[in-house]
Amino acid sequence: MNTPDPIEAPTAVSSVESPLHPETEKIKARFVGMSAEAAVVKSAVTAALSEVVADWLMGQFAMAAQARLDAAANEMERWEILRVVALDLCRLRRGDHSAGWLALQQAKWEEEIREVNEARLRRENPNRGLTMETIRKIERELNLLPSEEEFSLWKQAQGAQEAGSKVQGSSSLSTCGET
Repeated sequence: MNTPDPIEAPTAVSSVESPLHPETEKIKARFVGMSAEAAVVKSAVTAALSEVVADWLMGQFAMAAQARLDAAANEMERWEILRVVALDLCRLRRGDHSAGWLALQQAKWEEEIREVNEARLRRENPNRGLTMETIRKIERELNLLPSEEEFSLWKQAQGAQEAGSKVQGSSSLSTCGET
């Protein structure tokens, strides 16, 4: 059974090419032109287009607000202009704040997904990690620790050294008492 994928856009399957209505041809040409222009603009900027336009708009907004303030006749008019500009600015910035909040929520969501995946892996593979054999092989290959033979020789030397210091310590106590 060949059911269409609900995520993919349906493709027009037409065995017979029917001529389009002249108005539809004009709309199609507009969209093709818009798509070409959008591709040129996208290749010219590195940030999201909405961010570029928002930055440009904020500059235009600031220049227009300054011009209105410069043209104000008195302090009351100036105050009214500042109040209106502040309200407009608040509306403009609300989108930035929403975008920031969404970015934080996305990061939080991605972190939760990562933690759930790690917990699932730990639950499904409790013995995951390096085996003792692999650890010993790494230690040998990188010469991180002495070999078992070297370690036993070192241990014997330590034992002999401790035994010698005990004998020396007891003899020095007896000599201290004699003096």
